[in-house]
Amino acid sequence: MKAPGVVLIASFAVLLVGCGGQQSALDVHGSPAIHLKHLIIWIVAICSIVWALVMIVLIWALFRARDGEHRLNPETERRMTTVVAASVGITVFVIAGFTGASFLTTRALGVSHPADLTLKVRGEQWWWRVTYLASGSESAFETANEIHIPVGRPVRLQLESGDVIHSFWVPSLAGKQDLIPGRPNELVIQANRAGV
Repeated sequence: MKAPGVVLIASFAVLLVGCGGQQSALDVHGSPAIHLKHLIIWIVAICSIVWALVMIVLIWALFRARDGEHRLNPETERRMTTVVAASVGITVFVIAGFTGASFLTTRALGVSHPADLTLKVRGEQWWWRVTYLASGSESAFETANEIHIPVGRPVRLQLESGDVIHSFWVPSLAGKQDLIPGRPNELVIQANRAGV
């Protein structure tokens, strides 16, 4: 096999590494992650349809027969104006739909209840400090870099950072949340089955 072929195959292999396994955003195991996966699939499907339509129109425009006259008659110009206006309207509608769906999905991810198990996750310089907060007769304790949660129960994560910007993400359970010093965030995760 020639060098360009090997490079091409290696490039595709590197790109496909993140598409599977236990830390894939498409291998979901919790209800917040399921909501995000559905949103991603809808956005990709609609964008694919829009891309295909644009390519069809582009190919049609490139290969249609042209007459020697470059001036447009009023009827053709009116039709083109209508097509462009309709395209702009559809674009605005699609973007507004994406924005609304994204807002509703993100809002659904943050719904928590007072009875949820609550963990405080603090981004440190090179590691994560996880504090299991006390409830009732239990005492609080801390771990480093690991979170252990019960299956089938919502867990509220109180995210904070003291001196460094972090991004907290468990791809198969929920979306990514940024940790910015002095600005607390919350995220609710739930595992529907046991796993790592």
